[in-house]
Amino acid sequence: MKPLIAIHLPADFTDYIEANFYGKVTEQSMLEEIINDESFFADPLTHVALYSDHGIVHGRDIASKITQVLQHINGLLIPERQESRLEFMLGYGVMLAYLHDIGMRDFSAFGRAMHPEFAAQLVYTHEFDPLIDLLWQENSGNVAWRLSNLPALSKLHQKPQCVLREMLALSIAHSKSKISIAILNDVHLLRETMQTRLNTDLHLLYHQQQLAKAQQKLTQATQQKSTAETLSWLTNDLEQATTELAQWAAAPNAQTNNPNLDRYYQNFVQESFQWLISSEPDLHVLVLDVIDTLRALRCADALRQRGQTFKTSAGYEVFVNRHTANAVYGLRSADGSKLFLLEGKDPISAGEANITGCDLDREGNLRVTFDRGFFSSADAVQWAVHSAAVVINDIQADVVGSFTRPADSGSPLPVKKLACDMQLLLEGVDDNPEFAVAVCEELSRINPAIADACRPVASLQNADTAEVERYLSAIAPVWNLNDQQSILSQMAKSGQKVDHLNLTQAFSEVRLMTVNAGEVLLEANSPASFIYIPMSAGLKIFPLGGYQAVPAQPWVQIGNTSAIRGSLRNARVVAEQDVDLLIIPKQVYLQSWYNPYTTAEFVQLFGGGNGSALERRHLLMPAPVYKN
Repeated sequence: MKPLIAIHLPADFTDYIEANFYGKVTEQSMLEEIINDESFFADPLTHVALYSDHGIVHGRDIASKITQVLQHINGLLIPERQESRLEFMLGYGVMLAYLHDIGMRDFSAFGRAMHPEFAAQLVYTHEFDPLIDLLWQENSGNVAWRLSNLPALSKLHQKPQCVLREMLALSIAHSKSKISIAILNDVHLLRETMQTRLNTDLHLLYHQQQLAKAQQKLTQATQQKSTAETLSWLTNDLEQATTELAQWAAAPNAQTNNPNLDRYYQNFVQESFQWLISSEPDLHVLVLDVIDTLRALRCADALRQRGQTFKTSAGYEVFVNRHTANAVYGLRSADGSKLFLLEGKDPISAGEANITGCDLDREGNLRVTFDRGFFSSADAVQWAVHSAAVVINDIQADVVGSFTRPADSGSPLPVKKLACDMQLLLEGVDDNPEFAVAVCEELSRINPAIADACRPVASLQNADTAEVERYLSAIAPVWNLNDQQSILSQMAKSGQKVDHLNLTQAFSEVRLMTVNAGEVLLEANSPASFIYIPMSAGLKIFPLGGYQAVPAQPWVQIGNTSAIRGSLRNARVVAEQDVDLLIIPKQVYLQSWYNPYTTAEFVQLFGGGNGSALERRHLLMPAPVYKN
């Protein structure tokens, strides 16, 4: 993963950040350290050491992920950028990704709460000066070149290097609680927020934010007419937050502002972030690129690795118990001689451990996959369903929210997909086809607003990786009734029984692709996860067992026999020329398409045995009756 990051960032930069920040998170998460931390024993499952990874691998993961996200959403969920602007966004995005969680080095409640602001303020310290110089001298991501060639900055009296610091401080926007989408969508409000967050002492900010949270919770509880006990508890929290703020402010050495800013500004409020609200055309373009890169950062952070690669900052595996559906932590000693398995009932860790993948597909929809759906009891299945729904609800809120734009933004944006049109696709699980259906139902209960956007889709679990990639890259046509009838008519002539089909269900996940001459469509002994229907000649089938190779006939299914019997494929199929094909996922095929003839139907199909052999050979299936 690191060589990809090296394209955009100097090694000295990443090495310093890893050694002094993410590496410290890893060190403090080691078993030898946490057993000396009383706060760990007070509530192990909520301790930062058992969070999803915030160490070195996490920094690299998000840096790598943001490059994938930016390339994927370009022209789809954000307006299309040409090569030079996209290269700038990739370089800037990797910088943000490497900075965004460095404040997690502080394991205290204060450190966890203020880690976004910590990173934002760090870029103005003496410690960060050499890193700014390094990024500038190396022209990382072509950022320095672009800023140096913006003549409008001289009109604003802002130095390009200072603008770079301000851009890096915007890493705070990875936190949706600190920078809401409403703030991100309003450059004037964003500027004001950044000035407050940068120019206020971190401890003062912390106490102010704790007080604001306590006030908000009490207000919400009052509006919801919560119990007297709840209101009393929240009132006590508010009083405590008020007292702590007053005590901190009264301390002799209490600092209210950030003295590091004095090195860069004579009047911080007047001079800082002028470029963000400038009407200069070239600066407006820069702002658009910066804001959309921040959207990608928020999305990439939400799509961090989980499931089979889900580990803590110390590299300890987190996996789901197949009996209880709880998360299990494998805590190892530094020398590897001890392994302690710790199980606890927490929906976030249980859901994250069972989600093997969460990505944006090529249509701009969020596609989620699971490790398993079957557990040893109905209660365990329901717990797994609930845990998955809780996590997915958080993920979709972050991803969809990242691309939400103001409704009154003026002329329509040149994007192919709006955030409100994004779908939440939950992939089926081979051991329990109803699991994804149940998670969709639970999501609808937790968050009714996304009920219409969530739907289960066919399982691609255990499928050949190349075939999955081919399927997800294929075209998802919008089929009309004539298209469907034409296809079914051709399939009926090839012997397929099609008069039973519900067209909406049958075609819901069928895709269209082209296999090129010389390309292997499928390998022998590979999982039978897709059924292919060639629309013309050009494929050749090489069966196992010493049988002769034969050409595949148009509209005759390929791969269906192995799918039906649930075994590996018994032939290799190669394209001898370019061929267009339909692809049907196995689960869709078995649920909607597969319906063999009974003996009576088969006899009737060929005239009940009446007529000559020649007449029977020329008999074709009658026109099917279509259901929609």
